[in-house]
Amino acid sequence: MHRFPFQGGTRFAVKLDFIAGLMMKALDITGASQFRGVQARLGEVLTYRNLFWALTEAMARDPMPWVDGYVLPNLWAGLTYRVLAPEVYPKIKDIIERDLASASSTSRATPRTSRTPRSAPTWTSTSGATTWTPSPG
Repeated sequence: MHRFPFQGGTRFAVKLDFIAGLMMKALDITGASQFRGVQARLGEVLTYRNLFWALTEAMARDPMPWVDGYVLPNLWAGLTYRVLAPEVYPKIKDIIERDLASASSTSRATPRTSRTPRSAPTWTSTSGATTWTPSPG
């Protein structure tokens, strides 16, 4: 009972890192990051991310004693994760849908660039080094 919330909380916190980073990039690309309401909702997503990292830290740094001097992750922090995660994830999904719902319809492509095969910028990786190739023109 003690260990699976620790693993689940860590996975959830990492997922929130990824989601928050993607959301920040997407808001910058669409230009929506300049609006106060959007900034507040992004702050809410970042707060949830920090909350779940704090819960996993609490599970690791304040363990509960077990047998023969062994310890287990803190159960109370783990149970808090189990209660909050199902409530927080739909809230984050709603925030993303509200702020980025029109992102796919606000493409910066023009008819000329959509006909050109090499018009899109590309990321390439050679021997571990990632390089950026901007679009021509």
